[in-house]
Amino acid sequence: MSKCILCDANAVTSRQDNASRTIYNCTYCGVFVISDPVEGEVRQSKWKISAFLVNRHLHGRNDIVLISLESVARDKGYVHMSVDQILKTFPSTMTGRLDIALQNLVHKSEYPGAEVKIESLSQGSIFCLEQVNFESMSFVISSLEKKGLISVSYYGSAFFPCTITVSVDGWDRAASLETDATHRTNALIAISGEHGYSEEYVQAVKTACIIGGHPVAEYPCYDSDAKIGHQLIAAVRESRFIVCDLSSPDPNTYFIAGMAKALDKAIILTCKYDVRKKLSTDTEHLNVLYWKDTQTDALTDSIANAIRAIVH
Repeated sequence: MSKCILCDANAVTSRQDNASRTIYNCTYCGVFVISDPVEGEVRQSKWKISAFLVNRHLHGRNDIVLISLESVARDKGYVHMSVDQILKTFPSTMTGRLDIALQNLVHKSEYPGAEVKIESLSQGSIFCLEQVNFESMSFVISSLEKKGLISVSYYGSAFFPCTITVSVDGWDRAASLETDATHRTNALIAISGEHGYSEEYVQAVKTACIIGGHPVAEYPCYDSDAKIGHQLIAAVRESRFIVCDLSSPDPNTYFIAGMAKALDKAIILTCKYDVRKKLSTDTEHLNVLYWKDTQTDALTDSIANAIRAIVH
């Protein structure tokens, strides 16, 4: 039996030599594909990538993620993501990581009160860890236990195996997190209304949102008359994710992007390819989708792919 490149658990692997990539079917991470050119990057950040895939798998999002270079042609059979895109989904706060760990444990529980058996470090990705070792896993488990969200039973003096039971407060917390995500289903589109392509861009994004099952907020952030004010702030707060075009140095779109980032919203940034060099954004830290033409399906496909990848 082969090993998972991410969590070291047993996995079934198969090579696609004509495409220079390997398919993995892991008990914990689910099914995913790694392109040969990014294998080194994947190994360097394997636990963060594993945490991303495990969370998707436990939430029943079983569309297959292809981890590859951003520049390669899209394969419509997969959700296409780069290593950098995946790493940017990793929570920056411990509270965010604990919330994901709790939700994962709830999804692994067959019913309220059921025990979740933890048998090895291979299951460390359940706990949304940067590095999987006894210390980091113990820290997250004890933190959840101190908050009263779980109870833990150890057998003898060894760390493994142990069983975890999500408490009533834990189930309520997880339900609250799920409800919050469910209620915020709208996508907010932000683009300068001064461009001739604005309406075509918005239609392409709306189509991508429909493909992903997300309605679009009615607030016209692509209207050139829109002003920064309470209505706009409320629209950003109530939206589940933001699609923001940075092709023009418009204060509204940059305000929306900044506020969405501060609120830790899922955000998809785009920019017209021929103005990319004028972009006043540090793309080393913010991923940007570049597009050339609103008349083709490429823009819709890339945004639909991003929605499938990062919007939970």
